[in-house]
Amino acid sequence: MKKRLKNWIKSIINKAKSNWRIADLLSDQPVLSEKEFGRFVNSVGYKHALIAGLRDQLKPGWRSMFVPDSKKSTFTQPMAAKKALYGYERIYKTKCLLKKTGIEFDKGTALEFGCYDGKDTYGLLAHGFSKVVGSDIINYTVLQKHGSNHSQNEVITAETQMTKVRNMLKMAFLDAGYISETSAENINFIEEDIADSQLEESSFQWIFSWETLEHVINPEKMINNIARLLSPGGIFYSIYNPFFCLTGGHSLCTLDFLWGHARLSRKDFLRYLDEFRPDEKDLAMNFFISCLNRMSLADLRQYITQAGLEEVLLLPIPNEGHLAIVPEEALLQVQRYYPTVTLADLISPSVHIVARKPK
Repeated sequence: MKKRLKNWIKSIINKAKSNWRIADLLSDQPVLSEKEFGRFVNSVGYKHALIAGLRDQLKPGWRSMFVPDSKKSTFTQPMAAKKALYGYERIYKTKCLLKKTGIEFDKGTALEFGCYDGKDTYGLLAHGFSKVVGSDIINYTVLQKHGSNHSQNEVITAETQMTKVRNMLKMAFLDAGYISETSAENINFIEEDIADSQLEESSFQWIFSWETLEHVINPEKMINNIARLLSPGGIFYSIYNPFFCLTGGHSLCTLDFLWGHARLSRKDFLRYLDEFRPDEKDLAMNFFISCLNRMSLADLRQYITQAGLEEVLLLPIPNEGHLAIVPEEALLQVQRYYPTVTLADLISPSVHIVARKPK
């Protein structure tokens, strides 16, 4: 049994090579170890043991958030070609998943919100949709930059860079034969927040998003707008990484104890940054407040129903390894601040949603 438990733990730590023992955290009262570097006492007196190396294991690429743009790799056409293949294959996988729910791709008009560089937007076009719109908020990218002062010049620079990347992806899709020059005229990128969409009512037969829902600050308003934008019989599909899962804090807000980002109040989260990550405080706190919502599975189901959509599929994908290591007290600590959260929220790093607008 112990051997199986260790194997589960290793599987969710990305096959970690460091020698700290996350198994120590499974006890009700973790004891100090050579890899524990401190304790954080929250506002209600609970002591959280802080484990060196935990953040590196859960979010291995977190340091990239603090690399200046001038030191990052230049986006090249070979990179665009790889992304084009990824986008094309992702849409194919989505098509296969929807087919299992009884829904067939029937082309038509599609919106992808949170489209970022557009690889999936072009992927939708490549799979035969007649008109595709990709929407995103460029300021969201600026909000995540270390040292940013959120100036208008930064936004303009980010817009220029994104346009360049999207044009390179367009060339990659053309070169691969996924789209034609003629079909490429049927794609459009816009700057828009899905929660405050000004697009025409009932103008899309399909709405998609990948790894975006967790970042929409007003998810209830977002679902209402999705229902407004869909034409009768239209389909909404999304997969996302929810806030309450083990890695839901993303690179900027993953702390040094398991599920730390969800087990603290906003006030305690800020105090944690003050005490242990003062150099990251402004960027991390901005991301924590402005870039992550607190929507539970129960909340999502309620928003879908209230918006008048029919739930076709709401499928959390649980991770057995996460179930093995979730501290016994964690759920109650999370529910102190977020009452609708259940164990399924904590152990499901991805959630699929399929909803239909009634005809």
